[in-house]
Amino acid sequence: MNVIGIGKNEWARGVPEELVRACEELKIAYQVLDFSSDLDLELTDITHFAPCLFILKPQVVEIYRDAQARGIIPLNPISAIAIADDKAKTYLALASANIPQVPTELIDLHVDSVLGYFRRNNAPSVFKMRHGGQGRWVRLIREESQVPALCEEFAQEGLGPILAQPFIEEAEGESIRVIVTAGRVIAASKRRSTQDWRSNISLGGVQERYELNSHESEIAIAASATIGLGHAGVDLLKMRDGARVLEVNACPDFTSMK
Repeated sequence: MNVIGIGKNEWARGVPEELVRACEELKIAYQVLDFSSDLDLELTDITHFAPCLFILKPQVVEIYRDAQARGIIPLNPISAIAIADDKAKTYLALASANIPQVPTELIDLHVDSVLGYFRRNNAPSVFKMRHGGQGRWVRLIREESQVPALCEEFAQEGLGPILAQPFIEEAEGESIRVIVTAGRVIAASKRRSTQDWRSNISLGGVQERYELNSHESEIAIAASATIGLGHAGVDLLKMRDGARVLEVNACPDFTSMK
């Protein structure tokens, strides 16, 4: 009998709850794994793993890696999750496959490097840490005077390169979320915010059903396949020359999609 392992932690509650409801409705056996409180888990009955949010959880990564080595089948392999959970690795993987992305540079987390990018871009710029979801650790800089505070804030969470992107004004407060599973688009929504330049639902954004065109479908599917994900949330921005990939998520929150 197949038994699906559904992981949850302090950052991921809504998606696991929806997966449990779906399993019960479809009469699929499951086991909930609470990674926020117990890492000494019994996995002998589990045959498959549902996607799980791994941010800052190296112990959970090791559990999944060990389980995968013992034959438990993950919808998202641990190697793919390791790429998707790191925005820099995601950018490099998509760039190597020539998938259209929002223009991105990797720069040092240093005032001189950030100022250098801002001056070259000569316009408002977006800076991101390599890890984080739901709009966390993503900042819009409009003035040079904001740069030192940005660097100080990011440095408190860790050193290393960060991502720098131009602010896409035509897409301000909007993005497209595409859910790709087993190489097929199963849902898409347009997310909008009138309160923030970011469109994240967690930051007050709202969403509506969205019909993708063929180009948008193709690049979302290609992005998921390039990373190696069986299940992904691909975020697109509509630019003047067409849609481009903004981010790829290994455990997207689909609970607010109707």
